[in-house]
Amino acid sequence: MLALGETLRHRNHQVVFSAPDNFGDRIRALGFPFHRAGPDFGNFFDGTQNEFRTLRKVFQHVPEQFSSLLEACAGADAVVGAMLHLAAPSVAETLRIPYFYGVFSPVYLRSTELPPLSFPVRSFPPWMHRSLWWLQDAMIPVLGGPLIRERRKLGCPAPSSIYEYLAHSGTLLLAVEPRLLPIPGDAGRHHLTGLWRLPDRRELTPELTAFLEAGPPPVYAGFGSMKHRNPRLVLNLLTGAARKAGQRLLISTGWSGLGEVEPPDGCFIVGDAPHATLFPRLSLVIHHGGVGTLASAAIAGVPQIIVPHLGDQHYHGLRVSELGLGPPPLPFRSCTADRLAQAMTHVLSNGAFRKQAKAFGESLNPFGGVGRASEIIEETVAGRMKDEG
Repeated sequence: MLALGETLRHRNHQVVFSAPDNFGDRIRALGFPFHRAGPDFGNFFDGTQNEFRTLRKVFQHVPEQFSSLLEACAGADAVVGAMLHLAAPSVAETLRIPYFYGVFSPVYLRSTELPPLSFPVRSFPPWMHRSLWWLQDAMIPVLGGPLIRERRKLGCPAPSSIYEYLAHSGTLLLAVEPRLLPIPGDAGRHHLTGLWRLPDRRELTPELTAFLEAGPPPVYAGFGSMKHRNPRLVLNLLTGAARKAGQRLLISTGWSGLGEVEPPDGCFIVGDAPHATLFPRLSLVIHHGGVGTLASAAIAGVPQIIVPHLGDQHYHGLRVSELGLGPPPLPFRSCTADRLAQAMTHVLSNGAFRKQAKAFGESLNPFGGVGRASEIIEETVAGRMKDEG
């Protein structure tokens, strides 16, 4: 979304962000006005990988999303929503301005080819997929009270389907690389733009550079926005696997606070680091399967091991395996140091993974998507203005 905002601003548009509190500093640092739409998003994760509980917490903060976005949209010509900004369709509807929904993975698209996000099994028959999507719609009365009440304040009816309300009610902008994550054939009307990324020219710190140059390329391990109740156990899992596999290890702190635990010798703890600069210098990337890290590792041409926790990560792990970029996913709930070490050894001793990852990375175009998305937004807004007079 920041990449899209940068591109729109470069095209002489004014861009305002409404987002959870933990993104505020980064948004302001790039010079964008920021409106707080709820607390730190990490507060919604409790380390249990319980998606229902996470969604319930998000819905509880819907009133903050509405008040934030209504203020942010004063004088706006369009709203671009993504993920779980549940106020975006309603605010656009109320202001009678175009609404766009950014999609970062095809698993967010209603389809008979893929089940909804919450289901780790990706091989159900089409009739089961339809049933699971129906079940997701049935969650509206259970979770949607705050959303229904806020819409009533604006004179809008209650939604009958989260997907139809959040995604399909707007113009779908698919920020997806289809060779990495194919688009279902029954996804409906959409615009495939390509990935939304901008070059990251940040340099590595001297300390990290020294670690990289002190030995062979290390293994990177990090679970990004996933939170864990016991960071020490996670650190032990990663360091134990690296020790068994005989590998140097670079650990990303992520949202679990792994940097608060003293690492053993041969490991280096890193916070926010530029993936574009760092990943090409690694032997392997172990991560949770978030779509951003997935794309960064693919572009860098580095093999991956996916340790999915929830949501879209299970499907992303399956795609890594299907493409030959890594082994089958190793779900976090069943991940042990021995199993992770075996997967690491398998990947690093088999040159086919590295060769395939390198070739695949060289075939990707990471930077065209934001330009195409900006054009679609401009054309839609201009067309509406022309129709209105």
